[in-house]
Amino acid sequence: VEQESLVHLAALPPATTPSCTISTPTVYHFNKETNTQVQEYLTKAVSLKDYALKHYAAPTPESFKPQCEQLGHGLGAWLRAFHSWSQEPGQAALREVFAGNKEMQVLKNMINYQQLLQKVDQHPTILGDSRDVIQGISDLAAKELEDEAALNVIHGDFWTGK
Repeated sequence: VEQESLVHLAALPPATTPSCTISTPTVYHFNKETNTQVQEYLTKAVSLKDYALKHYAAPTPESFKPQCEQLGHGLGAWLRAFHSWSQEPGQAALREVFAGNKEMQVLKNMINYQQLLQKVDQHPTILGDSRDVIQGISDLAAKELEDEAALNVIHGDFWTGK
């Protein structure tokens, strides 16, 4: 699924800000037998997490605000373009690839919604008043998985970990 996704994403142009470019690496080769990919090597590529940890130690100086906003706007512009592009009629094959990946749909639902409810219990002073709203969102997301025609493509790789 990842390899097919990257092949489709090759048609999506990068988003560029004065300080960075957000793009998808190109897949050059895929071996189905070994599940091995050869991808474009982006020599200046840095993960969002590594970049943030290197450049934005707490407390982040106010002077960094413009750079943070540029990065956020660039990521947001690329992500918005990705979501809009994935809904175009010409991307039906991409949507079919994702629709067939039931395991990832269940995993994303568990991580993004079901585990969020556990965070309410872990941080009741911060999230306690939000339990009903979070439960409603979790229930809605679970119900959405029942109607494949109503599903939309999402990009799940902006997670920075703990």
